[in-house]
Amino acid sequence: MQSSKSIQPVDIIEYQVAYKIRGQTSAKQLLATLPVPKGMTYLLSDTYPSHPHASLDGETFAPMPLIHWVRLADGSLLQRQVPYSQYRS
Repeated sequence: MQSSKSIQPVDIIEYQVAYKIRGQTSAKQLLATLPVPKGMTYLLSDTYPSHPHASLDGETFAPMPLIHWVRLADGSLLQRQVPYSQYRS
């Protein structure tokens, strides 16, 4: 890992978040949220955990890849994958 004082628009940044439970009981069904900082774009990689969820608004999460409905010119609906650049968490 390398530290840098300046980051260029095309640079890839990897960051990690560590959470610590400070209570006397175990956590169950814990969902850690890692926001995508403003001005940055999520890139798909070797994601951990193995079944990550993502969000477009930081509040509603669904399994990746996120899917949305697109209405075509003929009025029919088609499912499309949401671009990773729209992921916020």
